[in-house]
Amino acid sequence: MKILFATDGSCYAAGAARFVRHLQSKDPMELTVLTVSYTPENTSSPSVQPWLPEWRRREHERIDQHHAELRETLKSINGKVTMELAEGNAARCILERARELDADLIVMGARGHSTLERLLLGSLSDSVATHADCSVLIVRPPELHGVAAGSDPCPEPAADEIPVRKIELAYDGSASSKEAVNELMRFQWPAETEVSILSVIPTFDFYGQEYGLMVEPHGKEEHQRVQALCEKVISSLSWSIKNVDSQTVMGDHVGDAIVRAADENQSQLIVLGDNGHGLIGELLLGSTTKYVLRHAHCSVWISRHHRTQAEKVAEAAVQPA
Repeated sequence: MKILFATDGSCYAAGAARFVRHLQSKDPMELTVLTVSYTPENTSSPSVQPWLPEWRRREHERIDQHHAELRETLKSINGKVTMELAEGNAARCILERARELDADLIVMGARGHSTLERLLLGSLSDSVATHADCSVLIVRPPELHGVAAGSDPCPEPAADEIPVRKIELAYDGSASSKEAVNELMRFQWPAETEVSILSVIPTFDFYGQEYGLMVEPHGKEEHQRVQALCEKVISSLSWSIKNVDSQTVMGDHVGDAIVRAADENQSQLIVLGDNGHGLIGELLLGSTTKYVLRHAHCSVWISRHHRTQAEKVAEAAVQPA
């Protein structure tokens, strides 16, 4: 299990580090901690050269101190932990390093920007989550919920903090959601962790009235089909997580239904598969994963493990006999 933890030294990254500390992989873990230091692109400019050496010296001192704190936080990790420093554009450095490592998962702390800021300007976490080839976990620590971006000082976490007590797993029977289940099962979760399997049956809204995707009796058949899918997932998850149940809701916007259910259930983590919609679909309609990432108040785990599996199958198919 190769995990790339991207940090900037903020309290949001510190919260993500505490989350990572509680991630106990069933496989041997290789954790790479990457801190990206901003450096002006045009370092030869006369306006930059005088202060650049001092800037780098201070940055390296700050990052060395940050890495020392992270080593203390992550000392209980069962596996190899490596600290790295990169300079340049943060999103590009993170994505490139993840590809070089062949990472299974990228973990980052969310800055907590307002919805409007994220919709108009985007954010580092949004950019990485959108363009990464592997799975991405964006951590919004419980103690930072509702805290405005840039607020100082950051709230202290509770002494007995467990980052995840309730998990919402969005499931629709697709290959991506099935692999999201498998990815969740690659970790050892605390005994008190509760998982709610959420299935959303889409509806259409015409002139203020909702009509089910299928009219009766087909509506009942759809509910029964979804329930049967959920029962299979519960059976699979129960081997490693004891507290598992299911919930089926109807809504004209799948992403909104997922976020609302997470809020109502007070979930600390949403797990969902990314189906990899095309560029035109993302520009015109937006994807469910992107909507959840931008609107959820809790941490979001976007699973892309199914893409890796498909690539391996495709590569095997073209190998000479």
